[in-house]
Amino acid sequence: MRSIQALAGAAAELQVPVSLVLKSDLGLEVLERTSGLPGLVLQGGGALHHVFGSPRFSADLDFAQQPDLDATRLEAALSEAAAAAGSAWGECALEAETTKGRLHRQKLRVRIAAGTSHVLAIERYEVRVHEPETRLALGGTHLVRVESPAEIIADKLAAAVDRLSARGMTKLRDVYDIAFLLDLDRPGRGLVLAKLGDYGYAQVLEPLRRLGEALDEVAAERLRSELRDVLPRPELLRFDSLGAVGKVGALCLELAS
Repeated sequence: MRSIQALAGAAAELQVPVSLVLKSDLGLEVLERTSGLPGLVLQGGGALHHVFGSPRFSADLDFAQQPDLDATRLEAALSEAAAAAGSAWGECALEAETTKGRLHRQKLRVRIAAGTSHVLAIERYEVRVHEPETRLALGGTHLVRVESPAEIIADKLAAAVDRLSARGMTKLRDVYDIAFLLDLDRPGRGLVLAKLGDYGYAQVLEPLRRLGEALDEVAAERLRSELRDVLPRPELLRFDSLGAVGKVGALCLELAS
């Protein structure tokens, strides 16, 4: 693992907080340590960043937990990752797992020499995976089980439908992720409906029409603002936010039609 000084240098070059670079390195260490474990499939922003090459940093690692997960082996792998981080950076503790329904959450808390604390959240949700793939983590040496780009898009659209239905809003960072993944693949309506059912949401796509219609110039500016702390400055400067919201808006309208 890179030293704190090396992480600070990388953060300065990318013009992002050093905490993001530290969490990225720690996340890669976790993926290396858990790569041989059955029952874990990487999804979400961590999959985009560590496997599919998205420049957006992710504050956590999200996994779809399958029935064959060996919890004892997972605990040992996370403890090994914590020990490696502690040796490199000063101190890293694996906090106790919390569970709420199908969601399991653990944290790796890093305390560096300066007394600053950084937390990498590791979440596992018990849910079916439709299109698992095996890929090499970028910058790593081990293969990682990961959802396909189309399934990750479907996950994010299902979450958007839920947020829109319950709160009338969505996370624009998800729009960035979906736009990035659309250059790799796109989900069909059947997969999106299946994911809605898997997460226990109503299998209704009407909210996607409203989301598609709301992705306009104002949303593009808000998206750019939300990315300031998680996207390297050079990437942010060349990011076409209006093109991204237009691409995702078109997908939403197509799926909802």
